Amino acid sequence: MAVSSSRQPGSSGVSDLGTFRNDVEMMGGQVAVTAHPRGEADTPSARVRLPDTEAEAWARALLGRRWSEYGYYLRNTHGLWEHAARVVVLLDRQAQPRPEPADFHFAGVPLHSGQVTVRALDPATAGGPATLRDPPFG
Repeated sequence: MAVSSSRQPGSSGVSDLGTFRNDVEMMGGQVAVTAHPRGEADTPSARVRLPDTEAEAWARALLGRRWSEYGYYLRNTHGLWEHAARVVVLLDRQAQPRPEPADFHFAGVPLHSGQVTVRALDPATAGGPATLRDPPFG
């Protein structure tokens, strides 16, 4: 299994998606985790949906402990993008993570298409990618 990921800090402005303290300008840093069978090209037909715990562990490894504490896990429930797991962290102008306000509208975050589930990262994945099917360098 080959796992691909990307880290996109400050990838989108989110200040208008909720009421932030002192009208702080906010941005959303996003990590996307995808997988496909080792040796195959990353094409739509080859993509594999990783288990949530594994996808979260990879995202935590990329984000680091501090940002992961504020991470929100987003996953399309069906459609072309259901194979991809995304974690969004809300960041202020100094790239410090901030909790979501009670009125934050996750549906405004660019998530491609289809219905998306959103939840905080699972504390059980905090130890890193211990549930990997194939070690990344093995």
